[in-house]
Amino acid sequence: MERLLETAGDGDRVVYLWGLDASVANDDPARVADAITCLHLIQAMARSEQFESGHFFLITRNAQPVDSHERSLVLAQVPLVGLVRVAINEYPDIRFHLVDLDCEDENDYLVSLSLVSELLADSPEEEIALRGAECYVHRLVQTRITEPEPISATFGLGYELEVGTPGSIESLHFREKQRRIPGSGEIELEIHAASLNYKDVLKVAKILPEEALENTFYGDNLGMEATGIITQVGEGVGDYRVGDAIVASLPNAFSSYITVPVDSVFLVPKLGNLSYEEAVSVPRVFITAYYGLHYVARLQPGENVLIHAAAGGVGMAAIQVARWIGAEIFATVDSPEKSDYLRSMGVEHVMDFRALDFVDEIMVSTGGKGVDVIMSVLPGEIVAKSFTLLGAFGRFIEIGKQDIVNNNRFPLRPFNRSQTFAVVDIDQLMVERSGVFRRMLGEVWGRFMARDFTPLPTKVFPAARITDAFSYMADSRHIGKIAVSIRNIQGLSVWPMAMEKTLFKPDATYLITGGFGGFGLAVARWMSTLGVRNLVLVGRSGAATEEAQQTVEDLEKAGTRIFAASTDISRGSQVAKLMSEINATMPPLKGIIHAAAVLDDAPIAELDAERFSKVMAPKALGAWHLHQQTQDIRLDFFVLFSSISAQIGNASQGNYVAANVFLDVLAYHRRANGLAATSVNWGAISEVGMAARGKETGEYLEGIGVRGITLVQAMKALAYILYWRLVQISFIHADWGKLGQFYPTFAASPRFSHLIPKEDISAEDSPDNTLRRELRAMGADEQKEVVVKFKCDLML
Repeated sequence: MERLLETAGDGDRVVYLWGLDASVANDDPARVADAITCLHLIQAMARSEQFESGHFFLITRNAQPVDSHERSLVLAQVPLVGLVRVAINEYPDIRFHLVDLDCEDENDYLVSLSLVSELLADSPEEEIALRGAECYVHRLVQTRITEPEPISATFGLGYELEVGTPGSIESLHFREKQRRIPGSGEIELEIHAASLNYKDVLKVAKILPEEALENTFYGDNLGMEATGIITQVGEGVGDYRVGDAIVASLPNAFSSYITVPVDSVFLVPKLGNLSYEEAVSVPRVFITAYYGLHYVARLQPGENVLIHAAAGGVGMAAIQVARWIGAEIFATVDSPEKSDYLRSMGVEHVMDFRALDFVDEIMVSTGGKGVDVIMSVLPGEIVAKSFTLLGAFGRFIEIGKQDIVNNNRFPLRPFNRSQTFAVVDIDQLMVERSGVFRRMLGEVWGRFMARDFTPLPTKVFPAARITDAFSYMADSRHIGKIAVSIRNIQGLSVWPMAMEKTLFKPDATYLITGGFGGFGLAVARWMSTLGVRNLVLVGRSGAATEEAQQTVEDLEKAGTRIFAASTDISRGSQVAKLMSEINATMPPLKGIIHAAAVLDDAPIAELDAERFSKVMAPKALGAWHLHQQTQDIRLDFFVLFSSISAQIGNASQGNYVAANVFLDVLAYHRRANGLAATSVNWGAISEVGMAARGKETGEYLEGIGVRGITLVQAMKALAYILYWRLVQISFIHADWGKLGQFYPTFAASPRFSHLIPKEDISAEDSPDNTLRRELRAMGADEQKEVVVKFKCDLML
């Protein structure tokens, strides 16, 4: 190559046209041999003093797509593009240019004229594509991940309540979900109304710690009670029929439709004299009051009871239970309005718990004896004060959680008169003593049928105002209960189904190459959690590591069938055999994620054919074989895991960048031919994969401005990408200013300069960056010599 360059005389421009003759061959679609020829020429230029500030033009035909409809892409020329992108960063003193022509342009004269104009122009552009009379330039453009627009709710549409931002009531919204046909022993319930409980507010506000939700019936789900009509009945359900109106205690009650096993929830027929909104206010509050006062406290006729926060749902239910028993009632509230309301109901002793002087009032009213039973949801000092009111053999029923979760202490001396302290947690009762809960529910329903109990005052919000309902309860402004009319859909907008829930089919098979690497295993786990039941994980050595074997075991325990394949995807015969095995033993193949990769980093000066082919084989050649074997299969997706290095041209990764650019253009090639395809240029994944294998790698990337992407972020991005079926997208968390300071060629490149904040551009020519630029242009031995000299200068 040196002799060839010598023939250029005094010329300072090299125009590389050999790639124009390259065409795809099944055994070498990426034409590695042509890439090596170009590699040798760049190496020779870098060694030549004549071209140390010269120009290099790479001329290709349809190696760079300008849109997703170009059908005549020439994949064999694509690796050359990747190689030259790296050369731009490794040899900043040589001006590299990529010019892509259109092989479908029949006007050779116009093409030649345009090309000559570009060769003679002193253009700052690094990459252009000539299409007829048009000239396209390459720019990396930022975009935002956006949610699909909300849709109007309609009868028959499935949706459920969702928290957008943890801790924010204002972020509550309804999300579309798939209705599910009932299986054996199941029913589908069309929900008309759902009850709002204070515990729902605490969950949304993230006030309740995880231990408060452990071993409870509802867990962290929102919505505990619903009323509605049975719309579908599964096989083996004998006690319920379509059209039955029922009241249900079940998780996720803020939904339009729910399919549940009959034996896993608590159901009673809705009474005809109760509206759906009235009926939904009954179960939880009345069972809490009934179980706490009648069963646990054993409240007797003639005894007296103090009910704290008596204007709330449980408090007002407790008033009815106490009256039914025949006990005298003392009540506390926190506002004059609530006090007036209780007095209008005939409650004689009503006090304000905020003043704490209720203790003296009660002691006066009881002649110093105190009360027999206290039911309290209030925390802190009010509890300690209340203890002093408890008479001999008194019973304190705690239905709140705050003091318990905070592990607060309380004095025991007031309990020196054979008193009892008991905690009533209906959520735990439903799990640990479900039979007791069912009996309580039946007895409470009997009291309603006998008209001993009556519905509580209930403020009803339409579904479209559910955030108002939560805020109203959070402010403790309500008297009695709050219900949400799910059936009232006027003005209700529903966010389209969560992207993740629309991506995969349980009766299909999905394949992941590089499936036993860190990122591949993470994707497999993610897909399994989203309902994928058949996965083919592919690796050259199969599940050889302990992590891979454990993950396979965990996935199969979770219900995902795993075909662990030992396949070298760089060999076409092995890929063909794998596809035949999948076709014979698995459900239909519907999606492929190609994540296989090998690294062998080295500066361009040290690359050779062996190192180049080693990296190209699993990525480029493997992708090509997968493409060939699936052209007749109707896939939902064919995702190629490329790298952001394909866009930037990372120094010392000429082989890796060439392979990734091949994936990018293969995606366009497939899409233009009506086949599913997406290429994802991933940035650095912080927890798994190549960037996470060494602490030094992570620190280096952070230092140059490339921040790590968490797995949660990566999976969310992947869902977005699969949902929107993009042809190509880059996903990187970058400090563009810092990246530009480390890579001056990046900052100066028209492809990227618009991404860098203006205040960071002035730092390009700092001494540190000048040194970095010079070091990158040197060979390994020369770099060591300069670094040693630099250290000596510092010591002097």
